[in-house]
Amino acid sequence: MKNRLFRLFGLLGSLFFLGAITIFAYGVYRYGSVAALMNRVRVEVASLQPSEPVVVATFVPEQQVSADEFTAALELETTQPLPTPVLIVETVPPVVEPEAVAATETATPQPTLTPTVLPTATPIPIYAPKLDFVNLTGYQHNWQTWNNCGPATIATYLSFHGKRIAQADTAAVLKPNESDKNVRVDEIVSFVESRFPDLVVTPLINGSAEELQLLLSNNLPVMLQTWLEEDPDDGMGHYRFLVGYDQATAEWIVSDSYVSTGVESPYAGIRVENQKFLDHWLVFDNIFILIYEPDEAELVRSIIGDDLDPEQNLERALVDYAAKLQADDQNPFLWHTMGDLLLQDGRPEQAAQAYDQARAIGLPWRMFWYNFGVFEAYSLVGRHQDALDLADATIESGGPGEEIYLWKGIAHKALGNEAAAQDAFNKGLWWNPTYQPILEASRS
Repeated sequence: MKNRLFRLFGLLGSLFFLGAITIFAYGVYRYGSVAALMNRVRVEVASLQPSEPVVVATFVPEQQVSADEFTAALELETTQPLPTPVLIVETVPPVVEPEAVAATETATPQPTLTPTVLPTATPIPIYAPKLDFVNLTGYQHNWQTWNNCGPATIATYLSFHGKRIAQADTAAVLKPNESDKNVRVDEIVSFVESRFPDLVVTPLINGSAEELQLLLSNNLPVMLQTWLEEDPDDGMGHYRFLVGYDQATAEWIVSDSYVSTGVESPYAGIRVENQKFLDHWLVFDNIFILIYEPDEAELVRSIIGDDLDPEQNLERALVDYAAKLQADDQNPFLWHTMGDLLLQDGRPEQAAQAYDQARAIGLPWRMFWYNFGVFEAYSLVGRHQDALDLADATIESGGPGEEIYLWKGIAHKALGNEAAAQDAFNKGLWWNPTYQPILEASRS
């Protein structure tokens, strides 16, 4: 009897050991390395412990800003929606020949016949109309390794265009340091342009639900920079590959490298409720990246119109967000986006004011892990100590990266602390040794 029990316990122990080894091996494969797996385990264990919300230092501006007064002072020109370009089907007017006149010695005058012209055909749009349901296929979904949503998602997107590339290869360029918390949109665009010059890649701001649905209905998926908040007060920046939507259920369908809730086999994306999708997309200025074949250029223009021009895109975004801000002046993300847009428009004073208002109302504690316009605005208007304080608070919250150390170094330099500036620049180069803005700032 004892021998049987020993054999049973031995068998159970062996099965447990084999199971643990299998789970460990899968975890290393899933997250890319032993260190990355340990990071994931550490985060999961920490999430089970009760903890106080992380608060990034903020301040209340000396004077609250009225949205109406703020937007009026910007003196934005109202932009009118431009007509959508369409493909005109031309009709060649048939020529009607007068009847032959009988050859006589003296011809009888005949009335002049007017050529009959058919009416011009109704313009036919280049793009297909919006459908009620879309769920695109033809891509290879990638589960991200540790902290790797940007490289994983762009690898998935490129597979839609027949470009097979591993996320490890995209990560090697986009984030050589696996602990880096952020991959910027401009980094993704530059990567695609350099590696795949046979594709067209376009980043756009101020996208709309209607625009996304038209693109998807015409077999044009997009990559979104969005917010992800699976648990309260635990949001983070995230990239998603948008492949569809369902009008009947008011849901969007995304290929998500991180979220596995609701996944079926074979993989066909996950569904996100409409309002949640729109609210989280708003955090990042309604940005999306569009990649398409050169022969689809006219199709894309027929949907996007003149917003394909960056200046036109920015001008229209300023007008649209000013209107949104007037309708909802307590939304911190609208104020933050106005800061981003005004900074791009060369108005750092107003941008800093908009960022102040966003911070005063309250932004998520990870917000400045991914958004750096506020540091540039403060620097341009001479608020170097504010930039330094915010950089230190962001680093303390767990969000260091080359961009934060760039602005920390610039602030120290402006305040006359050269040694501290070089220390910050060196730390930034540890995160990304090829980051040109730091290389240039450290030499100046």
